[in-house]
Amino acid sequence: MQAYLEKLGFTAIPLELKDNHHVLAGRLNGRSLKIMVDTGCSITTVSTAVGKRLKSIEETGRILDDPVLGKLMSGDFKLIEELELGPVKLQLLPARVSGLDSGGRRGEDMIIGMDFLMRFHCLIDCLELRLYLRAEALPGPVTTALRGTFEKSGFKLVPAPLSQQLVMTCAGRINGEPVTWLVDTGFFNTTIDNVTLGRLKLPQEFTGWRAVGVGKTGSTKLRVTKLEEFDLGAVKHRWVDVGVAELSNWRVGQGKDDLLKADGILGMDQLVKHNSLIDCANGELWVHPGDADQKAQKR
Repeated sequence: MQAYLEKLGFTAIPLELKDNHHVLAGRLNGRSLKIMVDTGCSITTVSTAVGKRLKSIEETGRILDDPVLGKLMSGDFKLIEELELGPVKLQLLPARVSGLDSGGRRGEDMIIGMDFLMRFHCLIDCLELRLYLRAEALPGPVTTALRGTFEKSGFKLVPAPLSQQLVMTCAGRINGEPVTWLVDTGFFNTTIDNVTLGRLKLPQEFTGWRAVGVGKTGSTKLRVTKLEEFDLGAVKHRWVDVGVAELSNWRVGQGKDDLLKADGILGMDQLVKHNSLIDCANGELWVHPGDADQKAQKR
């Protein structure tokens, strides 16, 4: 996969799976920092400590014409003069500032969000742990050929269009019933909302655990349930354990105040289990049945 994508002009950045998150090391304006890649985060964000070292776009006197966020000249955006990711050097990037600590644990110094992932036409290989960047979009015929290659390799397409909140959502099924997922590499465990649990009449077990968000997001009680069937695209798994939580802390769910209407968060556990490739720029999630599904078909 890497050799093929590099022939198409992508640059591969190795990722590490830490606490079920995609992380990598980088350098911002010459200083080392820890970075998480998070498709559930709309806007690239730096920690408060890092933000203190950056000037706001307004302070620089620049007008940043960003292909994703539009013209930026004021507001709460800071300007990253240079970001190094492996062999890649990127310049003049906007970022927001937020406390990134989580549950008393010092978090990453930076979260790469969907604005970045779209800006650089990124592909995320959840299984092989690679982030692929490209300076420009692939030409239409090459994109079509790439999709054909994925299909010939056994991948199944799950459309995951970008929402108004600048995150990716996709459709699936739980026990034959339709659900909508937020595709979130920053969420460690696939979790459904309380409302979805009730709608699908699923049992639940209490765990004593809590799902903890960064900064002011807070935490919520985490329970578990077992799904008899979990369908994503044309790939089906049986007897899947997922979390259950009040997802309104993340403004996700079916409540009137939830910004993103979804039944749950498709987290890293299932993204890895489904051997997922995430095409951020084109809003596509590619999943592969893998060996486990092939063995099940033979039985």
